[in-house]
Amino acid sequence: MFCSAAMLSLDNHGFLAQTQPAQAAPTLVNLSGQHLIYIGVGLMAIAIVIVLGLLNRRLDAALLFGLLISAIIIALMLVA
Repeated sequence: MFCSAAMLSLDNHGFLAQTQPAQAAPTLVNLSGQHLIYIGVGLMAIAIVIVLGLLNRRLDAALLFGLLISAIIIALMLVA
């Protein structure tokens, strides 16, 4: 195949490269109320532990053990 220098050069064709600034995509998650959600989830967990603790002591200990193990596993996943 025959290619001349004029065919390989883009200067002869008048191409001009333009770059556009990257625009940040809007997030689909509303992060403004994130702390309020964490507080609400924490209060709900505490309320569940208190209600179950009043109903049955053995169930309360099992629930607290499960929550502790879950927290440890979540912490390990976040670190890894």
